[in-house]
Amino acid sequence: MPTGAQFGIGFVDPSNPDDDRGHCDQDRTHLANFTAGYETPAFGNAALRTVASNRRVSGILNARSGP
Repeated sequence: MPTGAQFGIGFVDPSNPDDDRGHCDQDRTHLANFTAGYETPAFGNAALRTVASNRRVSGILNARSGP
């Protein structure tokens, strides 16, 4: 029993299959993830040790291109 609908079967225009080419909504042509972290050393000076010893800094960068 034909329903009159096609879901992903064949081309929209069989004489021009290139017409169906293109980017999908989830296309990410380029994708890069970068992470970095640093922990400060244990300082000998009491004041500096209290303020700055064993502190952690980190960052994340996500770069993408596409539609």
